[in-house]
Amino acid sequence: MFSPQLSCWLAGWACLVLAAATSAVAAESPDTLRLPHCVVSLIDEAQVPAREPGVLVALEVREGLAVEKDTLLGRVDDQQAAIAARVAQTQYDVARKEAENDISVRAAQAAAQVAESEYQEALEANQQVRGTVTPAEVRRLLLTHRRSLLQIELAQLEYDVTRQSVAIRAAELEAAQQALARRRIEAPLAGVVAQVHRRQGEWLDPGAPVVRIVRMDALRVEGFMSTAQWAPYELIDRPVSVAVQLTRGRVEQFASRVAFVSPLVEASGEFRVWCEIENRRENGQWLVNPGMRAEMAIAPNR
Repeated sequence: MFSPQLSCWLAGWACLVLAAATSAVAAESPDTLRLPHCVVSLIDEAQVPAREPGVLVALEVREGLAVEKDTLLGRVDDQQAAIAARVAQTQYDVARKEAENDISVRAAQAAAQVAESEYQEALEANQQVRGTVTPAEVRRLLLTHRRSLLQIELAQLEYDVTRQSVAIRAAELEAAQQALARRRIEAPLAGVVAQVHRRQGEWLDPGAPVVRIVRMDALRVEGFMSTAQWAPYELIDRPVSVAVQLTRGRVEQFASRVAFVSPLVEASGEFRVWCEIENRRENGQWLVNPGMRAEMAIAPNR
């Protein structure tokens, strides 16, 4: 026989277990689908390559460092590209100033006005007193006037060509700046540096991976469902409760919805299902990591 104290303690413990079981049963619908063998995986990752050949002259990151999108990760030798960009900038500035200068057009117009006035004065002088200006001089003044009109057209043409050259110089400048920018190795997404493949001073070929970045703020939990239980179209967007197994038996819960149901059914009669969870930090570190085991409980639609 148990002592009265031990009997009371056992009775209380049994009540607590029964209450917990009753609460769990009440919280979970009998139509809930359980996928016990799920895996946490990455949603986004990138092997960031070098885009231009050259020596890696700067490496700004290390493994484990959190980076934002467009963060500078490293830089390929860009001395020649920088010089070419400065030359292109100077040529563009010169072309722009020349395009803003229409002095030659205005000078040609002024010269044409003077030539026309001299020609008209000669004609008026001969009308008043015949022979005041010789026919040869009149013809010379007419030729000068017509030449000045052509000079206006030539100056205007040269001015238009100069203005169009600005667009050419601008394109050359943009190409030089892009060539310079292509020697910068930048993060294509926000995440954590998982691996550094190359070290400062090494030669890089175009396409050679330099840094691997993985996204950790959002992760995917995926598993397989049998067609004997549900058809793929019946599961999309259903509420999901995710239980991720952490170290030392700890389990962390996440709420989500079914984000994807594969239209492909495997030979085993199973199809892939996944949801996405928002990761959490604890002591400055991400709580859930790719590769961890998890369980999905897919609830019926309400």
